[in-house]
Amino acid sequence: MLHFILALLLTTGIPGTTPAVKSYQAMGPSMEPAIHQGDRLGVDTEYYQTNAFRRGDLVLFPVGEDKIYFKRIIALGGERVRVDGDDVYINGTKLDEPYLADGLKRAAELGSPYNVRDFAEAVVPKGAVFVMGDNRSNSMDSRDAAVGFVPYASILGRVVTVQHTDE
Repeated sequence: MLHFILALLLTTGIPGTTPAVKSYQAMGPSMEPAIHQGDRLGVDTEYYQTNAFRRGDLVLFPVGEDKIYFKRIIALGGERVRVDGDDVYINGTKLDEPYLADGLKRAAELGSPYNVRDFAEAVVPKGAVFVMGDNRSNSMDSRDAAVGFVPYASILGRVVTVQHTDE
């Protein structure tokens, strides 16, 4: 009986200690080069029940009736956000985005801007976040009216693992 209970706990998790992680597959190039189409994402659907939303978190949320997007949190509720070329400003201060280094380098080598879509300064409503894809010129995100600011209540979870398809 003890072995059965131990096996059950190992396969189902110990209640209250193991996060509810669901698996999703990345579709589209909006988070390249960090995440590629076909990569498997482990999403903790209970993370924000006990943790605060943080800039830089990768989150999943629904758009419309049949799509789920995953993007990076750029600005939090109450903050002023502006996108000007390759630079993002939060409350007037340029945001450091080390996760864009490879994409910025590649764009510079090609002699083109990394981001061709600006966003006029706006205040993120309380209880919402401003999200963007890492592939700034090829991402449908908070700069688009179809996505806009994402309410906390709409966020399905935080990406906690990425399994690349080439692994």
